[in-house]
Amino acid sequence: MPLTGLRVSLLDQPLPEARQLIHRWLPKAGDEVSRLPANPLIHDQEFELARSLWTVQVEAGPAWMKANAANSIAAIPLVGVLLTLLLLICPRKLSWMLCQCRKPSSPALLPQGEGCKPPLPAGEGWGEG
Repeated sequence: MPLTGLRVSLLDQPLPEARQLIHRWLPKAGDEVSRLPANPLIHDQEFELARSLWTVQVEAGPAWMKANAANSIAAIPLVGVLLTLLLLICPRKLSWMLCQCRKPSSPALLPQGEGCKPPLPAGEGWGEG
């Protein structure tokens, strides 16, 4: 699979800035090469080879950004709200389920006076103080 929409450059760091570019690999001909977004995603990685400092620079163009966009970003706040409501509505059931998932090897590891008790049926425990 070709890397669509990525520009890769090899730079030689010790040289003056005007001469640092050794080679640039461009995306295939049909891609949008000439224009990058106002603030493109750029990743640089420096490495030393043959007593010289080299840099590989990868720039993501519009085609790559469109193909790799996060489609589920809107679901994150929704899941957070649902988990918060779930914790507020039934904290005892959730704590019991978590306790069942991580049973300690020794009863001494349980908090004092708090074992893994199953949740009470609905309506019980309301009048107890």
